[in-house]
Amino acid sequence: MRKDELWNACSCFNIRQQDITLISCTQLPDDPNIDWKVELLSTLILNHIETLDIDLLITFDKDGISQHKNHQALYYATASLCLSGLMPPTCRTFTLETVNIARKYLSFFDVLFTLMLSTNW
Repeated sequence: MRKDELWNACSCFNIRQQDITLISCTQLPDDPNIDWKVELLSTLILNHIETLDIDLLITFDKDGISQHKNHQALYYATASLCLSGLMPPTCRTFTLETVNIARKYLSFFDVLFTLMLSTNW
């Protein structure tokens, strides 16, 4: 299911399938109740940034948008790379900002709230 979601999302942004990397790792099950190892994620993320010369990384914030443990682990792995100075200086990093449930479903109408309330610019 996640694979199909990825293909569809990338298609919307005109990202070619040959430019997509899928990682199938038994240590990273798609389960919001299982804690992913930050060290493993940091290694995987850094490897892909360096191998593919990635210059922009967008990840979740510490709240994982919906308190999803897998999403939170991605944030902490990315933060670990940044704080330890391992993130290449050519790679900018952005985090999605968790908002309350009402704002989450306002979609486009949330733009004004985001502009007024966001702590990240």
